[in-house]
Amino acid sequence: MRTSFLKKLRNLALLFVSVTLATSGCWMMQALPGEGGTADSDSDSDTDTDTDTETETDTWVDPHDTCNIDIVFVIDSSQSMMLTLNNLVQDGFSGFVNMLASYPQPGTIRVGVTNHLYGPKNIGGQSVDASAFLVRGWPLGVSHDIDGCQEVGHEDCDFASGRPWMEGPSGTLSSEFNCVGNLPCQEDLSVGEPTLQAGLESLLWDANADFIRDDALLFMVFITDEDDQSPMDREDIYDGIMAAKDDESLTIPVEEYVYVATIAGPENGGCNDGDFFGETDPTPGVIAFTAQFGGNGRHFDMCATSIESALGSMSSLMQNGCQDVFDL
Repeated sequence: MRTSFLKKLRNLALLFVSVTLATSGCWMMQALPGEGGTADSDSDSDTDTDTDTETETDTWVDPHDTCNIDIVFVIDSSQSMMLTLNNLVQDGFSGFVNMLASYPQPGTIRVGVTNHLYGPKNIGGQSVDASAFLVRGWPLGVSHDIDGCQEVGHEDCDFASGRPWMEGPSGTLSSEFNCVGNLPCQEDLSVGEPTLQAGLESLLWDANADFIRDDALLFMVFITDEDDQSPMDREDIYDGIMAAKDDESLTIPVEEYVYVATIAGPENGGCNDGDFFGETDPTPGVIAFTAQFGGNGRHFDMCATSIESALGSMSSLMQNGCQDVFDL
């Protein structure tokens, strides 16, 4: 949330006082980041009725020694994405996953992976809990049945965490991600590709309970080559993600804790990169969804940006989030 000039002056004054008090054993408050979240809901007009106490509650957060991050990858695993997924696992994810495995910030990370579908599904005659985080992948080197696209992962990724998500820093995280990131080809033609809603549903699904931590930043990463086909409105999906993350223990607006990155098509046109992504459609709906998160949302155009560059920018965004929210 953007802070007005007058509030910045007031915050500087409060910070000076808090530093003085800290020498007497009082706790020290830190300022909220000036960028990120949704559009500013505060007003600089004289009619602002917020009390000083309410403003301080919305503006300050206790200092932290660590920056924990919860990351959800929502990856389109439909027929048209198989070329992309193969290249992502072999080349695109390696540098980013290595960064996660060593995690340069003090703290820990959790990584959950799901695909573009949600809820109970019948895939290839098998019952599949599509909203549960994936714990099995498609065997590396084994060809996909692209025509049928009714595969069920059977390669156990054996997460060291013992949970349906990966944890780091860890010496096993890279191999775990390479396993689960090689998603089986799955389609449900009756619903299309509701990728954005699938991300929200994964946060709400009982099998993924306890994934979100109160003291952690939440990063949602959506990767798709087609525009979203969710039955829910984009605004409702946004509100649902915020509600899933929100907790009474948070001392700053929940919007400051939530980041979204989308790797998808351009707003208009499209492209066909036969070497890496294959055919990519325009994704104006995905772009509009990302824009709701303001400075905490980033869209990367598959037709103009390499996956390495996009993931590198996401790494920087994570580091900025740790600095802005937790002053690390």
